[in-house]
Amino acid sequence: MKTLRTIYTVAFALLISSTSFGQNMYDALRFSTMDYEGTARSMAMGNAFTALGGDLGGITINPAASGVYRYNEFTFTPSLTNTVEKSIYAGTLEKSTRTRFGLSNVGGVSTFDTGRKTGLVNFNLGVVANQTANFTSRSSVHGSQSATSKLASMAAAMTQYGVDSGTLTMTSEDPNAPFYYSNALWEEILAWNTSLVENIYDQYTYVGATENFIEDNIYAVGGPLDQTFYQETTGYKQDITLNLGANISHKFYFGANFTIQSLWYQKYQMLSEAAQNPDDFETDFEYFRHQFNQTISGVGFNIKAGMIYRPVAGLRLGATISTPTWSKYVDKNYEKMESEVYKERFQAESPINSYQYRITSPLRWSLGAAYTFGSRALISVDYESTNYGGIRFKTDRSMYIDDIEYFNNENQAIKDYFRRVNNIRVGGEFKPIPQLSLRAGYNYLDTCEEGYDGSLHYVSAGVGFITKNNFFMDLAYRQQCRFTKEEYTLYDTGYFPSADEALVSTSYLNSRLLLTIGWRF
Repeated sequence: MKTLRTIYTVAFALLISSTSFGQNMYDALRFSTMDYEGTARSMAMGNAFTALGGDLGGITINPAASGVYRYNEFTFTPSLTNTVEKSIYAGTLEKSTRTRFGLSNVGGVSTFDTGRKTGLVNFNLGVVANQTANFTSRSSVHGSQSATSKLASMAAAMTQYGVDSGTLTMTSEDPNAPFYYSNALWEEILAWNTSLVENIYDQYTYVGATENFIEDNIYAVGGPLDQTFYQETTGYKQDITLNLGANISHKFYFGANFTIQSLWYQKYQMLSEAAQNPDDFETDFEYFRHQFNQTISGVGFNIKAGMIYRPVAGLRLGATISTPTWSKYVDKNYEKMESEVYKERFQAESPINSYQYRITSPLRWSLGAAYTFGSRALISVDYESTNYGGIRFKTDRSMYIDDIEYFNNENQAIKDYFRRVNNIRVGGEFKPIPQLSLRAGYNYLDTCEEGYDGSLHYVSAGVGFITKNNFFMDLAYRQQCRFTKEEYTLYDTGYFPSADEALVSTSYLNSRLLLTIGWRF
C-alpha cells in the first residue's frame, strides 16, 4: 500500500509516516548524498584527495590514490560523532545532543613492484571500507496550546477523505485486516482502536477525543494540551571497495574501484498530547502517545575510475568519474498507539510492514589539483559535481508492478525540486619535522534543493605522527561552521479557521573526531 496522502515540506525529515510504505524524495536524497569520512588524515585535509594519493581514505574519492603507494599499509579509524539540535515549538526552546561511536575506516593496500623503472613500475591492490554517511541525530520539542490538536486534525482528515469506520476495527480473528483493506492511514486505524477518534452523525464523520461539542456541528479543543515530539535516528552508509591501482613511469597513476555500498538506517519517533486538566474534556481525555519505528537496510554497487597526472615536478592533476549507484532497500516499520480516555487505558499496535524498493543514485565526477613543496608541505583543491535531480525510485522487480507508474509522483518531485550540486574541498599539510604533520581543511557542500539554502560548511584540522619503524597515528577534528535550519509542522492545522501552524523551527550542528592507527611495511 502506498502513501495515501503525501505532503512535501521543506523539512528533510518527514514526521511520523502513518503509512505502510512512505518512501519519499527526501529518503532518496538522504541515501544518495555522500559525506566522506575515511582516515583522520583525509578528513583533516577536507578530503581534498582527487589529485593526491597515498591514503586509504583517498581511495574512495579517487581510485588512482592507490597507485601512488610504494609500500604496504593497513589502517583502522574509530570515530566519535556529536550532534546538537535546537528546536522551538509554541515559544519553547529545547536542546538535544547525541554522541555515537563509529568506524570511519578500515582496510589495507599491497604494492607489487615490477622491477621496471619506466612503463608499469608497480601495481597495487587494496581492500578498504570507508564510511560515506552518518545518520546520527536526536531532537525533541515540547509546547502547550489549546487552539488545535493532533487528534482533532486527524478526525477532520478522516472526515474529509471519507474514511469508512466499518473498516477500522481490529478484531481478535484478524487484527491486521484494517491495515490492508481500509482506505485509512495507519495512525487513524490505531486511533480508532484506542478510542481517540469516534463517529458523529454517521460512519464517515469523526471527532477527536480532545474536542468538545459547542453547538450546531461545531467542535473545539476542550482545554490546554501539553504536546511533545521526539525523534532519534542512527545509522551509516559504508563503501566497501576492491581497488586496483597502477603507476606508469611515476608520472601517470590510474585506478578503478568496484564498490559494494552498505546502508543501515534506524528511526524512532514519538508524538504525544496530554491534558493539563482532564476535566476540561467531555471524554475525560488524559493523554495519547503515538510511536513509529523504522529500520531500513540496503546494499548497492558502483564502479569508479580515476587518474592522477604529474605534468611537472610538484604539480598533480586528478580526475574521477563514477557510475550511478544501483541499490536495493528493505524497509521495515511498525506503529503503536497508547491512550487514556473515558478513565480507561487502551493500546493498539500495527503489524510489521516489510517493503522492498530500489534507488538509482546519479553518477558523480570530480576534478582536482594539488601542489607539493618538496617533502615539507602540500595544498590541494577538489571540485565534485552530481545532479540529484537524476535520482530515481524503482520498484522491486519481484512485485511485477510498473516502475514508472508506481513511483511517478516521487520521481517527478525529485526532478522538479532537486538540482545539480557543486562541492568544493580544500586541504593542506605541513611537516615542521619529518615525523610530525599538521593539517587543515575546508568543505563546501552545495544545497541539493531548489529554493532552499541547505548548503553546509565544514572546517577541519588534524595532526599526525609517524615513528621510524613506520607505525603512525593521526588525529582529526571536523566542525560544521553554522547551524542548518529547517522548519516542519507536527500536524495539519488547515482544518481550524485562523489557527496558527503547529510549526517547529529546528537548527542542527554536528562535529566529528577521528583517530587513525596505521602501519606501513
